[in-house]
Amino acid sequence: MIYTRRGAVRPRRLWLVMGGAVDAPFQRGSLHVRILASIVCVIAACVPVWWMLTAIERLPLPAEEVRALETRGACPIRTAWAVVVPTDECENVLQELQRHSMCVDWRVEGPRCVAGAPSATSTYRLPDTNVSAHLAPLLHRADSDSVVVPYARKIRLVFSLLQEDASVGRALQGWDLTHALHNTSAYEALAPLARTLRALERVYDIQLESQVQWYAPLELEPQHRVAGNDSFYTVSMQDARVFVNAEQWRLDSYGTADLSPATEVRTLQFVLYVPSVHAPLYLDAGTLHKQPAWLLPQWGGVVVWNGAHHGGHLSLDALQEPVSRFAEQMRALLGLERARSSAMAVDGLVWRRTLEMARSAVETLGSIVRLVTKIPNLGVNTQVRDATLAAIESLSACDPQHADAALHHATQAHTHASRAFYDPSMLATLYFPSEHNFAVYTPLFGPLFMPLGLGWLREWRRRRLQPR
Repeated sequence: MIYTRRGAVRPRRLWLVMGGAVDAPFQRGSLHVRILASIVCVIAACVPVWWMLTAIERLPLPAEEVRALETRGACPIRTAWAVVVPTDECENVLQELQRHSMCVDWRVEGPRCVAGAPSATSTYRLPDTNVSAHLAPLLHRADSDSVVVPYARKIRLVFSLLQEDASVGRALQGWDLTHALHNTSAYEALAPLARTLRALERVYDIQLESQVQWYAPLELEPQHRVAGNDSFYTVSMQDARVFVNAEQWRLDSYGTADLSPATEVRTLQFVLYVPSVHAPLYLDAGTLHKQPAWLLPQWGGVVVWNGAHHGGHLSLDALQEPVSRFAEQMRALLGLERARSSAMAVDGLVWRRTLEMARSAVETLGSIVRLVTKIPNLGVNTQVRDATLAAIESLSACDPQHADAALHHATQAHTHASRAFYDPSMLATLYFPSEHNFAVYTPLFGPLFMPLGLGWLREWRRRRLQPR
């Protein structure tokens, strides 16, 4: 037995060396220290590599410029329009115009009076002082209309001929609209559609497609009714909202559209539905509509065809009424107001879409700056910074003197801002915050560092209890 300085009894360990007993410790202290030190050195050598690989690139953003845009409120850009009236009530007309929040600086001119802005980019002449009636296409607020589809430069218009069940009867092999869409202005029957497309050229890049389906069953069951010698089926306005059977109707068409991820495309569906099992099919909206047609907000329109046809083919002459309905639905969905002057309606649409894109870009840029400020470990790489700067530059280039160019720049600003906000480097941090990282890596590195810490603690205790 060996007595320590404190009087405790410590057992003597024996090692068998060449058949004999030799007094020796279980493990040399110096060897234990070297093993622990080597582990620490390996970890220390890996720290710079780990730091470099996990470092977050956080480039500065033009926060002050974004805040300056936000201070403009609902009018990040403004334009100036002039109104010429035949009376001297310039001040009264100006006050009425200023009640419409359109981010417009108005100028009113009369025979002997002038009021409002010193200059204007566009001038509109009114026959009287009934401003609301004559300037309705300019004063209409499309952002408050739930029917209008959100703006995108590229629009796909897909015209579909859907037959409930061609095997039952009234089967159609096709329609002349398929070939006529290549040159709508060449056919008199398509005049309403051609006029609408020409008016929208300044605002949209429109692609036209068509398709034919021979089996498109209804999800709902129309009500069968009999009136005298007539037997027919009806759907109510509530049924019309769920008329489209999206699960079984294959309405997606990919013929000519650019559907790459970098291109934002809005698709509008226009359905000419031919009933067979439930024919004829009418719309019951208080009164019976024998040529039913209705609008589906931000989606498209439906026209039910109960007319006769010959030879299993729909000619353009037979399609005059459906095409006219489709043109009206298209105007409503794309925000083009009816007006005496088509140019005035297009001017109003161009400005509303420009203002919509500019507001969206500023809102997105403000969200990016607030997120980066709020989340310290949110990375800002070169792509995010460059896209943010490009959005601000595009907003600065919006010149109301050139309305079409201003719409182009506002759309570019919206695209750049959205690209910066949805950059994958930012999304990874948003969806995997620090708490998530700790929860994943603690079970991984905990078992590694715990034995190392216990080894140093045991060595410290051994050296402390070792006799001097």
